[in-house]
Amino acid sequence: TRQGYAIERIINRVICVERDEGGKLIKLVEQSCESKAGELESVMHIQVSKISSDSDKKSLADQLKYVLSLVKQSVVDWRSVLDKLTVVRDDIKELHIRADKNDLSESLAFLDWIEDNAFVFLGYAEYSIKMGERNANFKALNDSKLGILKLCDPDDLKVVSRELLETSDFENAVIEITKSDNKSLIQRPAHLDVIRIKKYNKKGDLEGEHRFFGLFTSLVFYQNAKKIPIIRRKIEKVINKSGFDLSGHNGKELVSVLAAYPREELFQIKQEELFETAMGIVAISGREVSKLFARQDKFGRFASIICYVPKKNFSSGIREKIQGIVAREFEGEVTAHYTQISESLLARVNFIVKTRGL
Repeated sequence: TRQGYAIERIINRVICVERDEGGKLIKLVEQSCESKAGELESVMHIQVSKISSDSDKKSLADQLKYVLSLVKQSVVDWRSVLDKLTVVRDDIKELHIRADKNDLSESLAFLDWIEDNAFVFLGYAEYSIKMGERNANFKALNDSKLGILKLCDPDDLKVVSRELLETSDFENAVIEITKSDNKSLIQRPAHLDVIRIKKYNKKGDLEGEHRFFGLFTSLVFYQNAKKIPIIRRKIEKVINKSGFDLSGHNGKELVSVLAAYPREELFQIKQEELFETAMGIVAISGREVSKLFARQDKFGRFASIICYVPKKNFSSGIREKIQGIVAREFEGEVTAHYTQISESLLARVNFIVKTRGL
């Protein structure tokens, strides 16, 4: 569908085949693979709308071959990527930097959590860092590339201003979760999630990063937020800072707001921003009002806008009008939107806007 063709029919079947050492098909095995030599393979037959020219057919075939090559490379290197995760986990245990011990423990718990079916690992690379007069330049080490990074370059965060590094908590953080400007060609057409783990020398100076590329699985969206490392600490700190009695109305409303908050936002938003936004949402709960909350990606590439509208007035037409206003005001392109309609008096839409960047 990314190529503009309508899929009219899909037929999928797992069959048993025999191939030679070069991968050439020898024959189909009618009996079960258990009784005959052979391997199980999934065969897909896809019918699309009419393709008008031979050049269009070739373009579609080339794109399909490319996507399948990405799938193959990510599968072949999957175990090696997990081995890198083990190495990174051991490195974190030996870190001697200005970081809260609880944060280090939470970072280790997060790595255990993503390894347990919470993240689809598609690629990895180790990055060195070189400080320039104004910018910090990250470069992937060629011999470290695994998975899809052997075939493409989905990373759009290679140059970061020194001012941003020096004035933010970037250097003191162990793990940072960001979104790539590029969408995945595997699994689902969403912006790639990038898990960036800092590398430090013995003096405690930042010397590079480990970056894991992939997508969070559905577990992220349906698991209790209080059980997800990194997210749960942010939620705990926001609740504590609010001073609300959790048995009271405001306390219960805050817990509800945080539980329903867009999960991927919870990974990326800073604790202070989350506190201000969550308290603002609590303030409009039970009221039929319109309200907008905006968060700018720290690297200036995206803006995330959460908009509340009275449910009785909400429609796809209203959503499209708001989307147009958001795109114009943020001088960007809305690349995704996520609508939530619940028992609340308010409908919620989360717009992701691609902006000009740094």
